[in-house]
Amino acid sequence: MPRKCKQRADIFRGLLGVFSGLFNPEEIKRDMSGDDIGRISFAFFKQLSTKTERAWTKLAISSRERGEWDWIPVEENYGVSMTTDCFAGVVDLGRLKQKGLAKAIAMTGIDGVPRKYMKIRLSQENTGFRFVFKGCNCGKEVKTGAFSSEPIPTNDQPRNVVKDETGRMLVQCATILGSIMDPGGNIIGYRRRLLSKLQPVWNINDPNAKPTGWIDRCVSGTPWEYPSPVWLRSHNMSMDYKMVDIISCQSRLANESTESISCQVRINCGCTIVAPFSLIFEAITAVEGDFLGVASATLDRDNRIVLKDGLGLVQVGDIGRTFSLVAFGGDIDSHRSYSSSCKRTKRDKPVYPKLPWPRGRALVREEFTHDLMDMTRDYGYVETGGSGNLLICRNHPLGQYKIIGVCIDEFISNKKGEGTVIIR
Repeated sequence: MPRKCKQRADIFRGLLGVFSGLFNPEEIKRDMSGDDIGRISFAFFKQLSTKTERAWTKLAISSRERGEWDWIPVEENYGVSMTTDCFAGVVDLGRLKQKGLAKAIAMTGIDGVPRKYMKIRLSQENTGFRFVFKGCNCGKEVKTGAFSSEPIPTNDQPRNVVKDETGRMLVQCATILGSIMDPGGNIIGYRRRLLSKLQPVWNINDPNAKPTGWIDRCVSGTPWEYPSPVWLRSHNMSMDYKMVDIISCQSRLANESTESISCQVRINCGCTIVAPFSLIFEAITAVEGDFLGVASATLDRDNRIVLKDGLGLVQVGDIGRTFSLVAFGGDIDSHRSYSSSCKRTKRDKPVYPKLPWPRGRALVREEFTHDLMDMTRDYGYVETGGSGNLLICRNHPLGQYKIIGVCIDEFISNKKGEGTVIIR
């Protein structure tokens, strides 16, 4: 559970009792004073790594270029609200070397290059639980006959979703998210994973409106029960739902710090989504073949319990920032191609994708680029043992690797396989 502190810096100071002897009194006064979360966070992980001779970091995206110790992310805009518990997602990269370098085991030589196809922007906006989706074809015309067409409506007026209809509408929203976030996958399986992670709680009039197995039963007997991707045509849909009777969500990403954060998602085909932080980031972790954000427990050689939690996807200071989803495999134009087919194909005909969907997906900061000057780069990923993998990159064959993102897919096709790397 996220810790609550009167002062943000106490999140780290409160750990000093657990890590007895990690800092001496002079170091506490010098490195752990004040309220600069970025400085205190860096000092904590640096000291923990130095004392244990292991490179400890967070499942996060680095934002600084220090030349050394770059694998410890430091947030610059620490004065804003915290998006998640900043001590979550702690991972052991490997053995600590001199000059702040980490020696880790990684999969390298990833096939393909990272290409952007989706953006997610975080903003401070408390609109309650609101889901807005606008398909890229809305306002255009869909073919209805050999020589006829009609406009695709845009449902852009907010609609209050109340009590007993909440479950049904949540399943519809999760279905739309599945068709966008995980196209080509099992939509029914996707929405089960997403809503099971989100765990929404809402007011009802009739107890039968939220039966056991509500994710499936709320849409039983409707076209949403067994949606087929070739008939769904989400690119032609739009909706604006305000779930006024949702009380809370039991997701680990839903807490007091995140309840006023909204995410704006834009896919390169033109589809847009606006939804709460917890819904969007749970939607990312619900894709098939993903284990990002998963909590796991294992035993070490001395039978001690080792807990790993990938909760820390987005860190302190990320409000106002934009993240990009990149894909190493598939075709990033597949959303555009499928959208065009949804518009040109008659309504009584199925729509099949012509291009392979994105795969080998990862989350990076918007400022990340890969162009013709970067063809000598080598990409890889460090497996963290159950909570999500860290995406790494080096600019030339003799260079050192740097953490640049977090992987969405557990496995990404690669040429070199597992080997030892040096991460700065």
